[in-house]
Amino acid sequence: MMNYELEPFDLRSADDAAFRTLWELDEAMRAERMPDDPPVPFETFLGRYRNVPDYYQVWDLVARAPGEDGFVGWVSMSYDTSGQNAHLASVDIDIRPQHRRKGLGRRLLRLAAAQAQKVERRLLLGYSYSQVPAGVAFAQAAEAKTGLVERHSQLVLAELDRELLRDWQARAAERAVGFELLFWDHVYPEELIVPFADLCEVMNSAPRGELDVEDQHVTPEKLRAWHKNVSASGQRSWTVVAREQASGNLVGFNELFLNPARPTIIGQGATGVRPAYRNLGLGRWLKADNLERVLQERPEARFIRTDNAETNAAMLAINVALGFRHYMDVTIWQLETAQALAFSAER
Repeated sequence: MMNYELEPFDLRSADDAAFRTLWELDEAMRAERMPDDPPVPFETFLGRYRNVPDYYQVWDLVARAPGEDGFVGWVSMSYDTSGQNAHLASVDIDIRPQHRRKGLGRRLLRLAAAQAQKVERRLLLGYSYSQVPAGVAFAQAAEAKTGLVERHSQLVLAELDRELLRDWQARAAERAVGFELLFWDHVYPEELIVPFADLCEVMNSAPRGELDVEDQHVTPEKLRAWHKNVSASGQRSWTVVAREQASGNLVGFNELFLNPARPTIIGQGATGVRPAYRNLGLGRWLKADNLERVLQERPEARFIRTDNAETNAAMLAINVALGFRHYMDVTIWQLETAQALAFSAER
């Protein structure tokens, strides 16, 4: 086994030079997954990781190899300290291709699992990407269980059927009488942040497969912290909210995320409608309204990307109708902390 040197990396206090070295590793990993995409700017990376929400605890190590500049590996273990999902920790491991299958992955997993055990997290969650078979192989070798498979899809905006958008908007005007749409350009109005936080909990109804996770309680404080992280990374959010005019209730929403430094790619965030207000065309109306705005105000945009559980038939049907096509699969794995320690202790 190569004599790798491991060192702690404090995301909250590391200097710019250290972050730039970490960014170079992260960019290598991103390019492996999405080789046709433009780079993520250093400022975006720096803002995202320097502004991790306070309710998240993070623990990171980086690896160096003798005779090489930069980092060759990185493990990050994080967990929510707000009292929700107190049994869980997320673990992400990145290793440059030339340093795989040399024991470094097991070593990083062992240290992360030991740290998770110290803070009484019995279950670890991790991700793999169909574009990177090594991650899948590592999870399978550890006998991790598949928790959820998400379909990462892409819409080519040049191929978007604008007549379809207009049809969805027209049908919503007929079916969703008594509702209006609110548009928030990178702001959550303080007078509506409490009901909007409550609305966000509708995402707990999205399919979770076999994941051993609890519902997430969304608070205004969490929304503010999360939005601060989005802003620090240079992104802007476009949020469309459906409101029932008679009651004033917020009943559905759709979010897009735009980064001026990567103007060709837009991220599709959550789309959710309260169960009592479904089958009125609100979901299609929300998506159509935000997409129409992209076409009018962001002509440089070429793609929209989104993730949906493979079992989320309703949302997949909407996205497929819009023209979203399969791009890659993202698998969320779950592994008992004790099992991770046993596996990583093996030679």
